[in-house]
Amino acid sequence: MRLIERYIIRLLTGSFSKSDFENELYQEHYVAKMSEDKLIENLIDINFKDRFWKAKLKVIATEHFGKDKFLKTLIKYQSLRILESSVKEEVFEINGQLASKNIDYDYENGHLMKFYVLDDEIDYTRCGYGHRLEEEIFKEIKLAAREFLDQFPIEN
Repeated sequence: MRLIERYIIRLLTGSFSKSDFENELYQEHYVAKMSEDKLIENLIDINFKDRFWKAKLKVIATEHFGKDKFLKTLIKYQSLRILESSVKEEVFEINGQLASKNIDYDYENGHLMKFYVLDDEIDYTRCGYGHRLEEEIFKEIKLAAREFLDQFPIEN
């Protein structure tokens, strides 16, 4: 995976700031490739001050990677963030982001469904209807992330 592709995924998963992404994108070596690299051209065409910049970036990324690879790559990087965090609320937030992708992909991805079910379980527990402790759900989210990365490792 090219470095710019990693930056796109990191930006979309919240592990890279928009300003850092722009600083990288507008480096001379990327701008020089604009005419020969459609991805770079499309990225440079995005107005990052526009409120719809993220939606435009998702469209470009989906076209570039393909729908399945793009989704799998997003799950990989979010799973990595889950494993790297020891903060329960942060892990629950990332899990919620993955759960919302399940809706975007019409509940067709089994991996996303795991995160979606765990997100529901967090809500039930916090409302007093859940049968498990948050710490147990936290561990299960970590396990789901580990299982995904074991099955689909991040490429160097």
